[in-house]
Amino acid sequence: MKTLATAFAFSFVALAQQPAAEKKQAPPLPGVSTPGVRREMSAIQPQAVFPVEGAPDWQVVTDDAVWVTSSPRNMVHRLDAKTNTVVAGIMVGKRPCSGLTAGFGTVWVPNCADKTVSRIDIRTNQVVATLPFGPANSEGLVAVSADAFWMVSGPGDKLLRIDPKTNLLTAEIAVATGSVSCIFADGALWVTSPETSVVT
Repeated sequence: MKTLATAFAFSFVALAQQPAAEKKQAPPLPGVSTPGVRREMSAIQPQAVFPVEGAPDWQVVTDDAVWVTSSPRNMVHRLDAKTNTVVAGIMVGKRPCSGLTAGFGTVWVPNCADKTVSRIDIRTNQVVATLPFGPANSEGLVAVSADAFWMVSGPGDKLLRIDPKTNLLTAEIAVATGSVSCIFADGALWVTSPETSVVT
């Protein structure tokens, strides 16, 4: 019995004296690391800086302009990429949010605070209609198809279809609760719900 105990003790000491196993290598970080492909942000210099007051946020690009919201100012600014100037500042509803989209000669601007959608005429830089429909979430997306404007509304359980000719609601489609964004692609509307991890 003594011999067995002694052997066990020697084995335990020998095991304790072995060098510690090397730490497992962490997997490489994702992203591009190829020289000439990856560039640090500090090395990128802007070609132009636009003086847009407030908090520039959501953007959409049309044929000859970039449109950007400034939520604290309740404005959308039109930027001219050829002259690098701010062409217009357009007052819209309260707290523009949830993406911008362009279609049917207008820029569509959801407004979170007053639950409306502003339509800006691309030719005149004027709001030509204010629709009484509010986005479901401030962090979403709106869309246009060939014949309609689309937006998730309510508590994120309704997809609204709006006729751009009349500005009237023509359909209300049930979607997954907690939906926030929609896009139009391949002949269909795709609606995401982060709350339920569902795409409709």
